[in-house]
Amino acid sequence: MTALLVVLVLSFLARGGSQFRNYTAQYAELMERNVAELYGEIELHPDVELVRYPENALLNVDKYRFDFPLAEEYRLNIIMNPCKGMAPDCCMNVFGTAEYPKLKLDGLEAERQQPKSVVANESDIQANFDLVYEDGSRVPVDSMRGADDDLVIDYECVGLATPYARCRGKNYANKRSEDRPACLDYNQTIDVMAGCQTPEGKHMDFCVQVAYTQNTFIGLCDGEYASDPHCGTYLEIHQVQGTPYSSEDFMIAQSKIETRDVSGFYTSTMNLTWDNDPSRVLCTYDEPFIRVGSSVFVKSAGGTPSCCCPKPFKVSTRVGSFDCPISATGRGAYAAHYKTLPEIVATEASTLLYPHCPSGLDDIDRFMCGAFDIDDKVYYTRACEDVYEVATGYTSIDLDGVEYAGVCDYFDNCARTTEADPATGTMKCKMEDLLFSFIGRVGRVVARDDTKDPAEVFVTFNDGRTNYMFTEEMLKLEPGKSMYEVWWVVRTKSEFVVQKRKGFNVSSPQCTFDTVNDRYFPWTMIVDGIPKD
Repeated sequence: MTALLVVLVLSFLARGGSQFRNYTAQYAELMERNVAELYGEIELHPDVELVRYPENALLNVDKYRFDFPLAEEYRLNIIMNPCKGMAPDCCMNVFGTAEYPKLKLDGLEAERQQPKSVVANESDIQANFDLVYEDGSRVPVDSMRGADDDLVIDYECVGLATPYARCRGKNYANKRSEDRPACLDYNQTIDVMAGCQTPEGKHMDFCVQVAYTQNTFIGLCDGEYASDPHCGTYLEIHQVQGTPYSSEDFMIAQSKIETRDVSGFYTSTMNLTWDNDPSRVLCTYDEPFIRVGSSVFVKSAGGTPSCCCPKPFKVSTRVGSFDCPISATGRGAYAAHYKTLPEIVATEASTLLYPHCPSGLDDIDRFMCGAFDIDDKVYYTRACEDVYEVATGYTSIDLDGVEYAGVCDYFDNCARTTEADPATGTMKCKMEDLLFSFIGRVGRVVARDDTKDPAEVFVTFNDGRTNYMFTEEMLKLEPGKSMYEVWWVVRTKSEFVVQKRKGFNVSSPQCTFDTVNDRYFPWTMIVDGIPKD
């Protein structure tokens, strides 16, 4: 600020000039005009403007906020590579759909607690999958746009579904039709090296067609903000959960939307080079190790603990255990911090009901117990009593069982069980005690300690609010639905608002291996036009 004043004073003296003597009226008039101009410059200087005009305090911070529009407000959608094998303008201002073949027999673990859809291959016949929308709901039969399967001669078939699911009878079978509808989503099979065509038919290298629709006006910027990168609607490519080389917020590529209103889907193209570097392109690889940021599935193998907590709370008796805290995403270990005001509003009422959690989301995960005071004839909540050792094993005042194997690894007021159901192989508890385990759940790795043997991995199930320790043998990598995502971003001067995230997978080329760090780069290096493995 001192340097600023010195510069302005020198400017002031220079403007006074030596045209007039300092006692003349002309000198006084010139000085008055220069002083007014100087005050104007000072008020508009960046170091002073926000003090005098705080309403202009919009900071250009490239921070993302996720705010997906409700279905009753308006809808937007994105589909990838919509004209695969067709005319490049097949998805311009026409109807299209984002629908996917979900395998009926997905081969997932029987112990899985969270649902997951497995997309069928392009060659799978219709008998093997259900056609679903992006949210997992079934596509009605009268809304299906694809052709029926073809019937072909197949001498391996001896009867219906014998010996293969494709068999429709003796010597004939179904085959997936090669006739596909236009303007369909092919987000699982994007070949970066194939390039793409604009709707006008111009070929471009390292790109993909993207079609988008919104049933309301798309936010554009005009006038002095027409070329402002902090204003308008953009499609951005990000990598899910980031990598050791970049965070999820890192923008790999972008495309500005220039069309204010569309009828049906409108097709554009997106660059698939990494950070606009033509020697690096998006790629595919299977990550071979569990790292910070990885999604992991908790297995029953490897000695994953199962615990028995006091019998669950019953409305009829008003006593029993319940987990705290409460949020819009769940309770206890599954309760993440609120992200939006509607989440707070929707959950607020439940936090006021009996049984009460003692505090908010800044507290630890814990089991509380609803109890009855015989003397005062009132119901109240308290922390469930800790587990202790007795002659027969481990128990507590609140547990029914008295023969447990030890104290739970997660909660001191729950006991560890090693008793399995002979019919299902799952762990079980005594009488009415409540079984608690992370087996079958998917979480995100927030830290790992490789100095321990075996390595200790810390996993969160509530978006980082709390985390729990597992050994590496208890976990396996959980492949996501997609490696990359296209984000629909409305940019303002103060924030970037993400209104949709659309996943997609690259089928080729293979990522280049980082021999120094013994892992894959999240890109393929292009050398003389050839991808380097």
